[in-house]
Amino acid sequence: MQRRCKMPSIQIRSFSEEAYKKLVERAKQDKRSIQQEAAWLLESSLQVGAYSPFFTMPIHQPDWTKVDHIRKEMKKRYGTQPDSTPLIREMRDER
Repeated sequence: MQRRCKMPSIQIRSFSEEAYKKLVERAKQDKRSIQQEAAWLLESSLQVGAYSPFFTMPIHQPDWTKVDHIRKEMKKRYGTQPDSTPLIREMRDER
């Protein structure tokens, strides 16, 4: 059985709305969660190991070019697919 080490966590209070919006936008651009982006920013500014709180591998700027290429090819082949979120919500609410 593999043992996962517990990573420390923090909660930030009195965080400005403007800073939060910028954090959300950066997270979207970097294709990370808000927590991963905040951890990356803090660790980078502190010049420490920059480890994700969710994984044991270092966080780095991901190279999404291959994923983006595959996404474009899938769109060419199959067209734009509908968003499945409403259907999933409906199925979940029926339970």
